[in-house]
Amino acid sequence: GKKWGADYIFNVSDSGSPYYAEDLKEAIADLTHGDLAHRAIVPTSSNDAFEQAIDITGNAAILVHFGLPDEGDVIHVPALETHTMDKQIRFSWLAPLSWPAAIRAISEGLVDVESLVTSTVPLEETGTAIEDLRARIGDPMKVMIAP
Repeated sequence: GKKWGADYIFNVSDSGSPYYAEDLKEAIADLTHGDLAHRAIVPTSSNDAFEQAIDITGNAAILVHFGLPDEGDVIHVPALETHTMDKQIRFSWLAPLSWPAAIRAISEGLVDVESLVTSTVPLEETGTAIEDLRARIGDPMKVMIAP
């Protein structure tokens, strides 16, 4: 995260990390003097990640769910808290107008996508790779399928 310009990093899964935070909401509250996060973008289909984003955002926050959930997935939203805190929830999938800028940023070397790939699997193992990705086996970030 620091390599890509993040001002703050929180790691909730590795207690040996210098960025470890046992309680993400508490860590963000400490950083923001109790305000919590103003924005949250969740670029994954993980319902747990989006529900956590709802929890760690504060008053008048804007949340964007940018992942494509599985059929039948349900996101649990605490209705009273979300209403009284005046949060906005936005859903997006393809963002068609963002592709030219994203492709240009990658081609000009502004974004290093290679370092995001956590594993590469052969085409024949695509089914297994998708199952492992959904089950979060090996804590994947991005899995690349190679012919």
